[in-house]
Amino acid sequence: MHRWKYYRILVVVYGAAALSFSREFIQSPEDLVRAQVEASQVVAARYPKLPQHIYNRGLEAARNQDYQEARRLFEEALAAHFYTDESFLDTYASLLIYLGESREEIDRVADLWRKHFPHSRNPDPRFGL
Repeated sequence: MHRWKYYRILVVVYGAAALSFSREFIQSPEDLVRAQVEASQVVAARYPKLPQHIYNRGLEAARNQDYQEARRLFEEALAAHFYTDESFLDTYASLLIYLGESREEIDRVADLWRKHFPHSRNPDPRFGL
Protein backbone atom coordinates (compact mmCIF):
# COMPACT_ATOMS: atom_id res chain seq x y z
CA MET A 1 0.00 0.00 0.00
CA HIS A 2 2.92 2.29 0.68
CA ARG A 3 4.04 2.14 -3.00
CA TRP A 4 0.59 3.15 -4.22
CA LYS A 5 1.13 6.64 -2.73
CA TYR A 6 4.21 7.17 -4.86
CA TYR A 7 2.85 5.86 -8.13
CA ARG A 8 -0.81 6.91 -8.10
CA ILE A 9 -0.17 10.16 -10.02
CA LEU A 10 1.79 8.23 -12.62
CA VAL A 11 -1.04 5.68 -12.95
CA VAL A 12 -3.60 8.48 -13.38
CA VAL A 13 -1.51 10.20 -16.07
CA TYR A 14 -0.96 6.93 -17.97
CA GLY A 15 -4.66 6.11 -17.66
CA ALA A 16 -5.64 9.48 -19.12
CA ALA A 17 -3.14 9.02 -21.96
CA ALA A 18 -4.52 5.54 -22.69
CA LEU A 19 -8.06 6.92 -22.87
CA SER A 20 -6.94 9.70 -25.21
CA PHE A 21 -5.16 7.26 -27.53
CA SER A 22 -8.13 4.90 -27.55
CA ARG A 23 -10.41 7.76 -28.66
CA GLU A 24 -8.16 8.38 -31.65
CA PHE A 25 -8.35 4.76 -32.76
CA ILE A 26 -12.08 4.45 -32.16
CA GLN A 27 -12.91 7.29 -34.58
CA SER A 28 -13.44 6.00 -38.08
CA PRO A 29 -11.50 7.45 -41.01
CA GLU A 30 -14.79 8.57 -42.53
CA ASP A 31 -15.48 10.70 -39.45
CA LEU A 32 -12.07 12.32 -39.74
CA VAL A 33 -12.53 13.05 -43.46
CA ARG A 34 -16.00 14.46 -42.81
CA ALA A 35 -14.61 16.71 -40.06
CA GLN A 36 -11.83 17.93 -42.35
CA VAL A 37 -14.29 18.69 -45.16
CA GLU A 38 -16.59 20.56 -42.78
CA ALA A 39 -13.66 22.56 -41.39
CA SER A 40 -12.53 23.40 -44.91
CA GLN A 41 -16.04 24.55 -45.83
CA VAL A 42 -16.20 26.78 -42.76
CA VAL A 43 -12.87 28.40 -43.58
CA ALA A 44 -13.88 28.81 -47.24
CA ALA A 45 -17.16 30.45 -46.22
CA ARG A 46 -15.35 32.77 -43.81
CA TYR A 47 -12.49 33.67 -46.18
CA PRO A 48 -13.76 33.17 -49.75
CA LYS A 49 -11.01 35.30 -51.31
CA LEU A 50 -8.12 33.14 -50.11
CA PRO A 51 -6.19 31.99 -53.20
CA GLN A 52 -6.33 28.35 -52.06
CA HIS A 53 -10.13 28.47 -51.95
CA ILE A 54 -10.30 30.22 -55.31
CA TYR A 55 -8.13 27.43 -56.73
CA ASN A 56 -10.36 24.79 -55.12
CA ARG A 57 -13.43 26.39 -56.70
CA GLY A 58 -11.60 26.35 -60.02
CA LEU A 59 -10.91 22.65 -59.62
CA GLU A 60 -14.57 22.06 -58.85
CA ALA A 61 -15.56 24.01 -61.98
CA ALA A 62 -13.13 21.93 -64.06
CA ARG A 63 -14.61 18.72 -62.61
CA ASN A 64 -18.03 19.98 -63.70
CA GLN A 65 -16.60 20.65 -67.19
CA ASP A 66 -17.04 24.42 -66.88
CA TYR A 67 -13.58 25.12 -68.23
CA GLN A 68 -14.02 28.84 -68.84
CA GLU A 69 -15.07 29.37 -65.22
CA ALA A 70 -12.15 27.23 -64.09
CA ARG A 71 -9.80 29.37 -66.17
CA ARG A 72 -11.26 32.57 -64.72
CA LEU A 73 -10.81 31.28 -61.17
CA PHE A 74 -7.28 30.07 -61.90
CA GLU A 75 -6.44 33.52 -63.29
CA GLU A 76 -7.85 35.09 -60.14
CA ALA A 77 -5.70 32.83 -57.96
CA LEU A 78 -2.68 33.57 -60.12
CA ALA A 79 -3.32 37.31 -59.79
CA ALA A 80 -3.18 36.82 -56.01
CA HIS A 81 0.33 35.30 -56.43
CA PHE A 82 -0.70 31.82 -55.37
CA TYR A 83 2.56 30.04 -56.05
CA THR A 84 2.73 27.76 -53.02
CA ASP A 85 0.88 24.79 -54.54
CA GLU A 86 2.71 23.01 -57.35
CA SER A 87 -0.42 21.30 -58.58
CA PHE A 88 -2.10 24.68 -59.19
CA LEU A 89 0.40 25.86 -61.81
CA ASP A 90 0.63 22.40 -63.37
CA THR A 91 -3.16 22.04 -63.56
CA TYR A 92 -3.57 25.55 -64.95
CA ALA A 93 -0.97 24.93 -67.68
CA SER A 94 -2.70 21.66 -68.56
CA LEU A 95 -6.06 23.43 -68.74
CA LEU A 96 -4.64 26.06 -71.09
CA ILE A 97 -3.29 23.30 -73.33
CA TYR A 98 -6.69 21.58 -73.29
CA LEU A 99 -8.43 24.86 -74.21
CA GLY A 100 -6.01 25.40 -77.10
CA GLU A 101 -4.63 28.69 -75.83
CA SER A 102 -1.63 30.40 -77.37
CA ARG A 103 1.83 29.02 -76.85
CA GLU A 104 2.91 32.26 -75.13
CA GLU A 105 0.16 31.95 -72.52
CA ILE A 106 1.00 28.30 -71.85
CA ASP A 107 4.72 29.10 -71.64
CA ARG A 108 4.04 31.93 -69.18
CA VAL A 109 2.28 29.61 -66.73
CA ALA A 110 4.65 26.67 -67.26
CA ASP A 111 7.66 28.95 -66.77
CA LEU A 112 6.16 30.19 -63.49
CA TRP A 113 5.74 26.57 -62.47
CA ARG A 114 9.37 25.77 -63.29
CA LYS A 115 10.56 28.96 -61.60
CA HIS A 116 8.82 28.21 -58.31
CA PHE A 117 9.32 24.43 -58.39
CA PRO A 118 12.67 23.86 -60.15
CA HIS A 119 13.19 20.41 -58.65
CA SER A 120 9.75 19.08 -59.47
CA ARG A 121 9.53 15.48 -60.61
CA ASN A 122 6.28 16.10 -62.46
CA PRO A 123 6.61 16.06 -66.25
CA ASP A 124 6.33 19.36 -68.04
CA PRO A 125 2.76 19.72 -69.40
CA ARG A 126 4.18 21.21 -72.61
CA PHE A 127 6.00 17.97 -73.38
CA GLY A 128 3.38 16.71 -75.83
CA LEU A 129 2.99 19.98 -77.73
